[in-house]
Amino acid sequence: MRGATGNRSTTEKTGMEALPDWLRPPASSPASAPTQGMPPARPSAINVIRELALPAPTLLSSDNCKTAYVLLAQEDSFPGLAVLSPEGRIVGLVCRITLLSLFSQPLLHALYEKRPITLVMDADPLIADAETTLDALSKRIATEKPNALMGGFVVTGGGPARNYLGIGSTQDLMRASTALAELRAVELERTSNAAEEALAELRETQHQLVEAKKLSALGKIVAGIGHEINTPIGVAISAATTLIAKTNDLLEEISTGTIRRKSIETFAGVSRQSVDLLERNLNRAAELIQNFKQLAVDQTTYPRRAFDLGEEVETVLTMLSSTFKNGPIQVEVEIPAGIVIDGYPGPLQQIVGNTLNNALTHAFTGRRQGGRVKFTARPAAGDKVALICWDDGSGMSAEVLRRAFEPFFTTRLGQGGSGLGLHIVYTLVTGVMGGEIILESLPGKGTALTVTLPLTAPADAGTELL
Repeated sequence: MRGATGNRSTTEKTGMEALPDWLRPPASSPASAPTQGMPPARPSAINVIRELALPAPTLLSSDNCKTAYVLLAQEDSFPGLAVLSPEGRIVGLVCRITLLSLFSQPLLHALYEKRPITLVMDADPLIADAETTLDALSKRIATEKPNALMGGFVVTGGGPARNYLGIGSTQDLMRASTALAELRAVELERTSNAAEEALAELRETQHQLVEAKKLSALGKIVAGIGHEINTPIGVAISAATTLIAKTNDLLEEISTGTIRRKSIETFAGVSRQSVDLLERNLNRAAELIQNFKQLAVDQTTYPRRAFDLGEEVETVLTMLSSTFKNGPIQVEVEIPAGIVIDGYPGPLQQIVGNTLNNALTHAFTGRRQGGRVKFTARPAAGDKVALICWDDGSGMSAEVLRRAFEPFFTTRLGQGGSGLGLHIVYTLVTGVMGGEIILESLPGKGTALTVTLPLTAPADAGTELL
């Protein structure tokens, strides 16, 4: 018989008994509180079988069965004893249950007590390296050595020598595996909770960023609309002031009886010019205000109904035909019949109208020869349809393309461009219509605007003042 080389106490507890109460499942008994003023230590659990090795003594292959019986009778925690050759090589494992059952019968006791241990040992025991994980060993027992459930397994130090460290109990293995599984469940729950908290924080941050962006955009819109309206209103006020002054001059001449034909002709000319300025600039201000109002529409502004996409586009182009019918730009429609959308035709008409006006205003600036603007449509994934407006105009630079949807951004400042056309398109598409919009362009090649709309507009989609 040889002494054991392991150093693990046979009374050492494993598994969930070692967990602090802040990690212990509710059914477990309470553990000691963490040290005052110190954070609780993270729990540890056995993950490899080294700590399961019981320091059981070993037998030599020349020992008899009685020697093994005496050793096992003295210590009931050992599931078995390893048998070594004279050279120290592990050649077998004596199962405690097998040996004690033999010696419990008087006839077999007398028959086997002086016989060599090799007669009752398992000559092909389960031998596992100390660094083997609990999961890996459990799998080996289930697939290779089911009888290890009774006799246990031999734990070695690994390497070519495979030096003996102790005997492992499958009961300890199962307890440690259960504790590890529970610990993993606790860690998984903690990780899941942390992930949920992080996701909630991310969503809150996103919400705050969106709100900040909305406020920033609203500020730009208010500042922009104020700046844009200031010009026509200022001109209208100047024209009205001039008209009032000339009217007062004429009334003074009438009251004094010094009125002359020339005064009447001058007043008529100034009146005509002032009224013309008033009309044009007040109409311009009214147009800007109307555009501003379009940014705040929602579904309640428009009736919802089913409509044919191609027919609606054709209707809009017919209404706008006076803007391009006699010009060099050809406007075409190639949309298959039968694409029916359950949604809001009013916003769609504004989308088509603004998109066409933007192309006619910007795409062919400085170009003498004609050009083309074409509307097409095709099915898109997820019960959607893609409406595409493309032109073969001058295209956009990268900077213009990046800012195209910004409110009051225009490349024709002071030349009739308000900078709200594509922004209104973006607002209507992503809001009321519940769709998506993509703008693509190459300088000198042209521009394509793709509006992807659901065939059934969402009931809760809406736009905000952006």
